[in-house]
Amino acid sequence: MTSHAQTGLEILEDIPFDYEDWEETASEQSWCIKTLKLWFTLIKDYSEENKWCGWENIFYQEADFMTEAMREIEAVADEMAEYIPTTVESFDLKNLDKLLEIEALINHMGGEDYINPDHDDNDSSVCTFMMFVIKDVAEFCGLLPS
Repeated sequence: MTSHAQTGLEILEDIPFDYEDWEETASEQSWCIKTLKLWFTLIKDYSEENKWCGWENIFYQEADFMTEAMREIEAVADEMAEYIPTTVESFDLKNLDKLLEIEALINHMGGEDYINPDHDDNDSSVCTFMMFVIKDVAEFCGLLPS
């Protein structure tokens, strides 16, 4: 991870994640929805084991996706500072099909600008910390031009 992403995770350790506060607006925030779609798609075998975040469902069943994604985040809310770096270790970065899905998803969401944590649509939630990691991964895998 870049130092920028690492700094973000250190901040998350110091500021506890308030799931109830996040839950109030997360399902309506396009930034949050995009972040979670990328996040769960990157996890090895996750979409195969959890059909709600399978390839078809992340495009056509957005309400169902967010309901389930929010349940997953709620389950790890108390350990969010540990959850993010631990989950990165399970990202499927050697699977070409998975990387093509991520590239297609990034393009579908609006391109490179929309996975930039500094983008105007950023909701300044825990998803920002996740997006720093996702952007690092996408750059590392050569999925972003810059």
